[in-house]
Amino acid sequence: PFADDAAEDAASDDDEDASPPSSALARARRALLWRASSSSDDASRVVADVYTEALLEARRDDDDVAAAEASILGLSDGTISAALDHLAFDRLQAVMERTEVARREEVFATMRQVVVVSAGYDTRGFRIPWPRGTAVFEVCEREVHDDATRVLRNVGAKPPRGCSVRRVPCDGATTTMTTTTTTTTTSTTYEYGDMEDALLKAGYAPDVPSVWVLQDIARVGDARWRELIEEVADLMNADSEVVGHVPSPSRAGAGGESGSDGDGDGDGAFGSGVVRDMAVVGVLARAFPSSALTPDGGAGKAGEAADAVDDHDDAQLGVFHGVKQRPSRSEAEYYREQIYIAEHELGDDEGFED
Repeated sequence: PFADDAAEDAASDDDEDASPPSSALARARRALLWRASSSSDDASRVVADVYTEALLEARRDDDDVAAAEASILGLSDGTISAALDHLAFDRLQAVMERTEVARREEVFATMRQVVVVSAGYDTRGFRIPWPRGTAVFEVCEREVHDDATRVLRNVGAKPPRGCSVRRVPCDGATTTMTTTTTTTTTSTTYEYGDMEDALLKAGYAPDVPSVWVLQDIARVGDARWRELIEEVADLMNADSEVVGHVPSPSRAGAGGESGSDGDGDGDGAFGSGVVRDMAVVGVLARAFPSSALTPDGGAGKAGEAADAVDDHDDAQLGVFHGVKQRPSRSEAEYYREQIYIAEHELGDDEGFED
């Protein structure tokens, strides 16, 4: 219903600036189109919401080019994205059960935090019926945020009642998640801690539970993957959860998808590499192959669709889910500081500062 408005707005922008899109914008557009076009089942298409339709109409790209480069760029397809939608919503409910219902208290705002790290043009903050008080933080490139904000503002996009969408510009955080190719340029300006600084400015609180979504990371190199999950884990407190796209085949485990039971345990199980990497940063995780994400277990239409995109199977391996087992870095630093104060009697009569 908003396609005409979005198309007219895009046309006016083209008249003002005919320069080609940057690598970040081009990658975000391909990610959006790939998510919308890679599902063969119309009932499960991610493009079912009007906000995604508006973004597609405003930034229409060539379908064949987007599909051909989707695997190279490590982008998540429609099946993976839909699975992450359901997982994120379900895990937020689980966090609320532990932190609110079990304690017989209701806490709004920062108690309900969802952080999405992707190539951009993510519409989860608008199309998913988050509980009231949820803040959705979207981390991607600044220019992608600017473009998405303009298009969605023109179509009247609003988050669910009582929720907020907080755009977190973090240049380099997502472009460095892919290997250097002819269609993307690896950023050299991003440094560890930039994501934390950007999130804190947007109001993120690392001392309360959160749910993280890591998308479009199928082609991330092993070194960058470890840096990414370490940085994410440092920003998650105990009982926070993370769901994401299983990265390169080297992290999926020796057994790959075939013959896997999906438990994520043992060297031969699917996702064993992801499980080990997560354990290092204090996250207890499990991984699930893409064949387990469909109702028929990969048979029927889902199986036929998989055969039709064989060239991209190694980039759509599956998803993982993990729960943080230890405090965030800021919490740990605070505890160490308080212990030091107590041991050296620098605080009040009981040895603590407050």
